[in-house]
Amino acid sequence: MMTDPFDRLARRIESQRPREQFATNLRVRLVDELGAAGTDQRSASTSSLQLARRIEPTIPPIKGRRFMSAATEQRSTQAQPVTALVPYLTVHDAAAALDFYAAAFGASEVHRFVGDDGRIGHAEVAIGSVSIYVSDEHPEMGAVAPRSLGGTSAAMVLAVPSVDAVYANALAAGAEGLRPPNDEPHGDRMATVLDPFGHRWNLSQPSVEGLDVDSYNAGDHGFEVRSPTQGGIWAGVVYEDALDAIDLLVEVFGFERRLVVPDETDSSVIVHSQLSWPEGGIVSVTSVGLDHRRYNQRQTGNDSLYVITADPEGVWRRCVDAGLEVVNPIGTASYDEGLVFSVRDRAGNIWSFGSYDGT
Repeated sequence: MMTDPFDRLARRIESQRPREQFATNLRVRLVDELGAAGTDQRSASTSSLQLARRIEPTIPPIKGRRFMSAATEQRSTQAQPVTALVPYLTVHDAAAALDFYAAAFGASEVHRFVGDDGRIGHAEVAIGSVSIYVSDEHPEMGAVAPRSLGGTSAAMVLAVPSVDAVYANALAAGAEGLRPPNDEPHGDRMATVLDPFGHRWNLSQPSVEGLDVDSYNAGDHGFEVRSPTQGGIWAGVVYEDALDAIDLLVEVFGFERRLVVPDETDSSVIVHSQLSWPEGGIVSVTSVGLDHRRYNQRQTGNDSLYVITADPEGVWRRCVDAGLEVVNPIGTASYDEGLVFSVRDRAGNIWSFGSYDGT
């Protein structure tokens, strides 16, 4: 009998274990299509998308939603932009970490995704209204735990109703106490623990009274509260009657007083002021003729300023009600689609307000 040549070429079919990434991604897609137990379809799809990007970030998603179902795709396009910031903790034993967070902080597990190798690729827990993501180490993707790094520069700040109670729970669950509960100079009661997985947790019990900046700065603790410096161009305008001008800018235009510094010998003379525009920007109103400042020697009433606002009609109504001289009535600008108008203040300076969008 003649042997079939194809029989000699045939090989025995042996089962092979699929690649880890392929198996994980396939499971994610199945969870996405069928829904995850204990979660609704939307949360399952969102979590699977996050896990999929985490497991195989080099594969570009199709239209940004590679692993979303059709129903989730439709809901996602109608959703509002995400505004939440969620901590994502990488630990050397995610399963034990989930148990610790439940015992120490009262966390409730939302879901977990476990890979073929037993590692947790993604898990979510909720502490009150706060969500926290947790995963095992995946050094092949740059996800490394504090134990491997020798520490971490990040720390959690968790607001709790009772620092003392949560601090005791955390120690009982295996955390290391770094700072016992104490009433801090800023008014909050705080404590710090290091969890068994290398992450620091600052427990904070907010003060009912809140932060008293003056009292804090008067304390001897090596720190002071400073207002952030606002960059950009500051417009400087000089007036014969700077106090009256400041009142006009605040009460009619809508500026906000940040700082007004009168002369030590004459309170009617303003040597410095900071008036902030709620939508961004600073104007400094000072008195004319200050000897130590050359720009204050110039003639008043010749300045012209343009202020961008989302509500030019509101500012316009206040200017009209205050009886200011109208230079240009409110209307559409020839160079822009927004509204604009100009008025003259009591000293003769021209102030223009408009919703300029640069088009």
